[in-house]
Amino acid sequence: MDNSTMPQLIAVIEQSYAIGYARHGDIGLDASEYADRLIAVVEKLSGKGATADENRAILLSLHAADLYLAIACALPSEAAWLRFRTLYRKYIHDLSRSASPTHDTAREIADSVLADLFLHDRLGRSRIASYDGRSTLATWLRAVVTNRAINERERRCNNLDCIENVSELPDRAYAARFEAALRATRYGAMIRDSFRTASTYLNERERLILVLRYDDMLQAVEIAGRLGVHPSTITRSIQQTHRKLRRVVAAILKTKYGLSEAGVQECFEHIIENPGHSILSYVKAG
Repeated sequence: MDNSTMPQLIAVIEQSYAIGYARHGDIGLDASEYADRLIAVVEKLSGKGATADENRAILLSLHAADLYLAIACALPSEAAWLRFRTLYRKYIHDLSRSASPTHDTAREIADSVLADLFLHDRLGRSRIASYDGRSTLATWLRAVVTNRAINERERRCNNLDCIENVSELPDRAYAARFEAALRATRYGAMIRDSFRTASTYLNERERLILVLRYDDMLQAVEIAGRLGVHPSTITRSIQQTHRKLRRVVAAILKTKYGLSEAGVQECFEHIIENPGHSILSYVKAG
């Protein structure tokens, strides 16, 4: 990476470190170690000849808080591994159960994944160091566990165990339900808090129009008649309010919870897939 691009990245790296520190606290990772790793990741992803703006865009797309934890684990830091196990041990075991035919196999897979992440490869690097922050750490771990489950299934089949002892992996519908439950656990509290806070950014007219439209189920023409305005004014107001709420919710998820753009998008996808998440109750309460 050209040294001339570094000043433009320093502020972003410092911000990323602050996000990680706010999420996980002091887990034995200093700012220089974090910066070195981020620069290495950006160089790997951007390739030769990348501009400063391209490098900055890559840096901003990374999951800063997850990288902060993974980099500290790779040092290794005992405090970081304690934090990792607190956050992800149950998650890894749950993933293993969803991808395994028996509880014993699930336990073996989960234990082996946890051990392998901690142990070093032939080059002397902790295997968790291969995490580069392009996806959430949870998504990356899901891929690790799934691959381990597939490898274990193939190993058993190669040993002629599959006909008698290995059942099919759970069907896609089950896997989808399981993933939805994991997302609800991961994002539920964040969504409720961001909805509650975002609702306070609405003025009285915006609140009234949303309640009339989505609680009283009135059409734009009916609302316009009540308020003495043109229906297009109501439609435009609703659209503007939607955009306003989305901006505020996204800002809260980023600044308060340290989610990257990809994490925020995953959060919004979860909201769309689960109508039970509604900001209307907070709008009415206000």
